[in-house]
Amino acid sequence: MRFIRGFPSTMMDDYPLNVHAIIRHAALYFGENEVVSRDVDGSIVRLTYRDVYDRVQRISYVLENELGIKPGDRVGALGVNTHRYYELYYAVSGVGAVFVEMNFRLSPVEIVHVANHSKVKVLFIDAPLLAQFKGVIPQFGYVEKVVVMGKTNEPFELGGLRVYDYEDLIRSGDKV
Repeated sequence: MRFIRGFPSTMMDDYPLNVHAIIRHAALYFGENEVVSRDVDGSIVRLTYRDVYDRVQRISYVLENELGIKPGDRVGALGVNTHRYYELYYAVSGVGAVFVEMNFRLSPVEIVHVANHSKVKVLFIDAPLLAQFKGVIPQFGYVEKVVVMGKTNEPFELGGLRVYDYEDLIRSGDKV
């Protein structure tokens, strides 16, 4: 993960206190402690802070080098509070992009408005939400790529948009 240069902290440190520093600190000092969460299917996911930081670094690399995200770009997330959502929160801020949380309880028309108003460039969506929103995703005027988080039961088309699998991206991403 590349460190975004910004203003130094007010504590006279020589580095900016960006959000990704929180997960890096947890990995360094509490690396073997577990982060326990539930996946969309209800299964329990257990990762250590070191594992989480590794995954955050990999998705940060992918955001910059494969998905073309630059500081200031908007990355949308349409999903529930899983470990992938947690990782994405740190990875997006780590590359200096803006994390646009999209409430899946909104209607599809409202989601289109949120995505277009915020100019989301890449959309991350939980697989179970595809059935509800795949018909409107092609109406997202700025979205260039879609990343599906979780398993899909069938192949699908999103109006010519490039579609990626989150776990495949994690496996392909380098640690920076």
